[in-house]
Amino acid sequence: MKRYDVAVIGAGITGAFIARELSRYDLKVVVIEKGSDACSGTSRANSGVVHSALYNFPGSEKARLCLEGNSIYESVCSELGVPYRKCGKLIVAQEGGLPEAWKEGSCDGPLEDNDGPATDHPLEKLLARGREVGTPGLHLIDKAALNEMEPNIEGTAALVSPESAIVSPCATTIAAAESAVVNGVEFILNTSVTDVVSTEKVSEHLLKLTGGAELSARSVVNAAGHGAGIIAEKFGLDGFTIYPCRGEYLLMDKAVGHLISRMIYLIPPEEIDSLGVHLTPTIDGHILVGPTAEFIDIYDPSTTTPKIVEMLTVAQEILPDLEKRHVIRSFAGLRPKLVPAGCVTEYGDIDFEIKEFPENVHHLLGIESPGLTAAPVIARETVAKIVGYFEPDVKESMVPYTWYPSLADLGTDERQMAIEQDPNEGVVVCRCEGITKAEILRALDNPLDAKGLNGIKYRTRAMMGRCQSGYCTPKITDIMIDEGIRLEEIEMGTPGSYLFTGPVKGGGPE
Repeated sequence: MKRYDVAVIGAGITGAFIARELSRYDLKVVVIEKGSDACSGTSRANSGVVHSALYNFPGSEKARLCLEGNSIYESVCSELGVPYRKCGKLIVAQEGGLPEAWKEGSCDGPLEDNDGPATDHPLEKLLARGREVGTPGLHLIDKAALNEMEPNIEGTAALVSPESAIVSPCATTIAAAESAVVNGVEFILNTSVTDVVSTEKVSEHLLKLTGGAELSARSVVNAAGHGAGIIAEKFGLDGFTIYPCRGEYLLMDKAVGHLISRMIYLIPPEEIDSLGVHLTPTIDGHILVGPTAEFIDIYDPSTTTPKIVEMLTVAQEILPDLEKRHVIRSFAGLRPKLVPAGCVTEYGDIDFEIKEFPENVHHLLGIESPGLTAAPVIARETVAKIVGYFEPDVKESMVPYTWYPSLADLGTDERQMAIEQDPNEGVVVCRCEGITKAEILRALDNPLDAKGLNGIKYRTRAMMGRCQSGYCTPKITDIMIDEGIRLEEIEMGTPGSYLFTGPVKGGGPE
């Protein structure tokens, strides 16, 4: 049985950043992930927004962690070499202009010293809350200014949040995980924690895994997302049930990506714990529509016709130039809520629950939005507690890590030079995204040893374009076979998601 200093359960964005932070120290660390790659759950299917705490309650952990995360996210992404864009966000009103109390042509308005809104206009209420939280740069704009900033958007006024940004949630999570691996952290994929056994040593925890394996760790971090409540119970921490809330999305063709340049939100609905359907530009040039919010009884990331219709209807009210034919994919993610449907009075009134029980076992519960933004800060603070317990040596330096380069992002001269150095850079495999054979090979040779098609997809953008893998999947499959992966072993992503039973020609599998 292997023994570790720290075991991290879950390789979503929080677990991945914790693993990377732990890799700075002379500690033996393992990450246990039930999926076939990092970023297999909640972290994979979200809007990819670096929030500015505008919607969070003053004094809450969500607000504090979100503000601190927002302030360091650009530097974190720079360290990992993953894309980051501070495009800003507009919260748009679709009826009623700016309150009369606001001076003509001025966005400074009557709010002074954070005394609260001068009117009951929803945008002004949001502004007052944001200022109380400490969100920087907030200001209101009228219809004329809105039309100038976003000429294709229907609205009468808007609140501007200039510090909001976008990232690729998959690239950011996987990059953090791979950085941890190259700096000495071990990852065990396709494996779940089935039980926790107390040992005679108070500071040692025995973890039983699927397949009968066992390992022990002196410290444990429970970053299991939807499974965090169950893991907490195994350690004796009761009272934290996780309720899955499904959010569905639509991905729009790059052909309409130019229609907006920043995030477009509506005033949040008051009756549900959600920000409602909004439009988000993606790092790769698409528009993301969603998410919806629907509490469900089981973990089910299916998409549904009623919600697709709902999203299209709302999207076309905000951005009339969007059409049904522009949809190239629908997908869903699930938020790990700490309360069931009907128990939330206002968005954001349920805080993160970060608990230590027993000593040096850290539970991260209900890490939903703004969890992506807060993740680097949660990681630093959690690891600081672990380091205080072990007092390990700090490594002299970190092994450098940079995200996968893409030929499509290079200039003409740089592309030509890359092709001359490696002819595989000149073999286009994914026409929609311009992804080459060299990029597919780099993705297959990843530090996590993740071999599914989704692993290639989220490292290269192959299969994410207009045809949604119709052209490139056979070509990628051929490359995988050439690299020694048997046809019958090729999976989409989740364990057991095999694509083939054998070749059509030659009599089937051997």
